[in-house]
Amino acid sequence: LRAVNSAQLSYSTNCAVGFAPTLVNLATAPTAPPGGQGFISPDLGVAGTIIKSGYNLVYTGIAPIIGAPVSCNGGAPVASYFLTAAPVSPGTSGVRYFGTSEAQRIYQDSVPITAITFPMTGSAVPIK
Repeated sequence: LRAVNSAQLSYSTNCAVGFAPTLVNLATAPTAPPGGQGFISPDLGVAGTIIKSGYNLVYTGIAPIIGAPVSCNGGAPVASYFLTAAPVSPGTSGVRYFGTSEAQRIYQDSVPITAITFPMTGSAVPIK
């Protein structure tokens, strides 16, 4: 989750007005100069659910920015995002659930995190 948050910060600073709409877009190398590599590693830049270290990662880009220029790698930027990590096998591959958003704070809980709101409701607490 930290890798995606860091990549999104770099993407929004150097590539677009906003955030990557998908992890595939975040892993795509810039087509505009200076070119280079994607913002996250290719193993995270796939469509659908990603399984990493015993967790299912699910990314959702939220609210396309109408009228925003196309990003440096061809994506249509979004205003926010939501990323969750849930154990593949609860109680075996992990007991905590995680979530993060464009606010860059990672939350943990013993139940699935379905949304991040401000202030945060429910039992989720930020990781220090």
